[in-house]
Amino acid sequence: MSDFYYDYAEDSFLLLDSAYDVIKNNILTPSLVIEIGSGSGYVICELLKKFPDLMGVAIDISYSACKETLARSKQEGVSQRLSVISSSFDYSLRKQLPHNTLFLFNPPYLPANSDADAMFDEYERLAYVGGIKGWETGFKMVEKATIERGFPIIIIYSTLSGPLKKYLELCRENNLSVRILRNIRFEFEELYALLIQPDTKSDKTT
Repeated sequence: MSDFYYDYAEDSFLLLDSAYDVIKNNILTPSLVIEIGSGSGYVICELLKKFPDLMGVAIDISYSACKETLARSKQEGVSQRLSVISSSFDYSLRKQLPHNTLFLFNPPYLPANSDADAMFDEYERLAYVGGIKGWETGFKMVEKATIERGFPIIIIYSTLSGPLKKYLELCRENNLSVRILRNIRFEFEELYALLIQPDTKSDKTT
């Protein structure tokens, strides 16, 4: 077991701001928000602070991350509305959930290669490396939450995993609707916050 966990950074702010927009503007009206790979708990705790009627679940495979999230939730006064679980990313999907559940996921998105092998240890790879192409781990959660169970998810996508257009095509092939909520451009990558939902009309994806 490692003490390593992913602390919040620019992609965390992107996820938080996008979730805030979706709820504040009534694009979705969740009663429960589940953050997968919650890290230090920054995103889920800040979201619960902004919406006092919202319940939350934070899931992370790192026990240290869960301890940090618990401490943060108490400090921010939201611990009574937050369940913290140390488990794999699909744990929550084994449960019966309210129909108005929203998932959040800032997945690992670096492609696997020799540079990544040299840069990260076993546990750090779980936080940074998302598969051969980079997007696979994130899309597994989309498959579990949205394709199989019909729940919406806000997920971060990095162009380090390949062109966004290819990812949108993958979603269309699986009858998913995608809305680009926000994006941030850096020198070598662009990050997108995507709202992904089941699509009842094939021309709905943009």
